[in-house]
Parts: sequence; structure tokens; C-alpha cells
Amino acid sequence: MRNLRVAAYVFAVATIAITALLTAASGDDGIVVALLGGTLAVTPYVLVRAFEDWVRESVPSSRN
Repeated sequence: MRNLRVAAYVFAVATIAITALLTAASGDDGIVVALLGGTLAVTPYVLVRAFEDWVRESVPSSRN
């Protein structure tokens, strides 16, 4: 699970770096590029968190 979270963080940082460059170069359409890039950067982390919660709920607890 930890590897998935690290991969999501790395993807987010790379996406933000690329989005910053594209936003600066896009002129008047910069806000659109920034919103789309931000959404793309956050999506993997949200999916990893949902997967972790699903796994946590699916595995029966060993506590009595």
C-alpha cells in the first residue's frame, strides 16, 4: 500500500511541475490548463485512498 501512495505523490509532483510550465506558456488559457492539471495531479491520490479504504473494510478485523 505504501508503494501506491508514494507513486501517487510522485505522479502528483511531476504533474504539477509540467502543469506549471504549460500554464505559464498558455497565456489567456492558463486558468483552464491549471484547473485541468490540478485535477489530474489529485486524481491518483484520491483513487489510492479509496482503494486503501476499500481494502481496510474488506479485510476482517482480528480484534475481538
